[in-house]
Amino acid sequence: MEKKVVIAGAGPAGLAAAIVLAKAGKEVEVYEKAPVLGSRFGSSYQAIENYTEQWDCLGEISEFGIQINFFAKPCTEMVLFDHRGSRHEVRSNVPYWYLVRRGTEHTALDASLARQAREHGARVHYGKAIGIKDADIIATGPRRGDGIAMECDAHCHEEGVFVLIDEKIAPGGYAYLHSYGGKGTCGVAITKSFGNLNRHFEDTCRFFRENIGANYQVGTRVAGVNFFVPKTAVKDGKIYCGEAAGFQDYFFGLGIRYAIVSGALAAESIIHERDYDSMWKARFGEKMRQNIANRIFYERAGSMGRKALLALASQIGIREFLLEWHKPRMFKRIVTDIFGRHKHIDQV
Repeated sequence: MEKKVVIAGAGPAGLAAAIVLAKAGKEVEVYEKAPVLGSRFGSSYQAIENYTEQWDCLGEISEFGIQINFFAKPCTEMVLFDHRGSRHEVRSNVPYWYLVRRGTEHTALDASLARQAREHGARVHYGKAIGIKDADIIATGPRRGDGIAMECDAHCHEEGVFVLIDEKIAPGGYAYLHSYGGKGTCGVAITKSFGNLNRHFEDTCRFFRENIGANYQVGTRVAGVNFFVPKTAVKDGKIYCGEAAGFQDYFFGLGIRYAIVSGALAAESIIHERDYDSMWKARFGEKMRQNIANRIFYERAGSMGRKALLALASQIGIREFLLEWHKPRMFKRIVTDIFGRHKHIDQV
């Protein structure tokens, strides 16, 4: 009898792996320590980035046989605020990301992926933790906090994506408001001043209330973010994917695309008995490595440097700017090797 595949973690990475494995006829068990589906992010709006590759992210996900039957709103406009509160409206010809809903609603990303996994025969267990030694695929989320985000639900009549670049309010990161259909998600993501997270979050809420008219609900969520590239994503025969392996875009700290793709690659490495490290490195390894340089540039740019980036994004288009920003360059490799090696190049 063929050995079943055990997955630790029922986020996008673990569920993507379960779908691909189950569709291939594998027996799959998924264990999630949280008691309910998508409890880490509640019903928040999040984004699947569509700017690190020319290839549309939904097409990339569909390539693995995962259905796009979840809410995915294409975003082609963004309002950026600089440190002086000046408003910059930027656009793109094609979506720079897709807004998705997390949680248990029928069209939410988590609910859709869990439903697909079960429809193909995978068993998903909530409220049941499993040790790493007992799992084949590790998809348990970030394992350290290079950055941290705090967010809450909001109500806002003005729809759109709003981002604030202000070192005082969001040191090393940015503040954001995603609003659609009268509902929204407001938060701040920082890489410094962790001890003042509550103050930065309060300043964020105040800014968007005064500038966008957003009203906030009681209750906050806190999540950690990784900024590192693994030398290997396989340890003691265990395959790591998603944020457990450090896979994500380091500019906005968005990890859903990398989570789903790496989860699917983990599954295919088992199905076809291929080397997982070779697969993810060929797919996005060098891009992630050089993305460390993007993170270093952003953190050291200062207020005027970031304002110049906003002006450039306004001039050439937000997706076009981000695509160019993420292209591999020799100087980025050098910057990563010199400044990012000790902090950002890691091993699972």
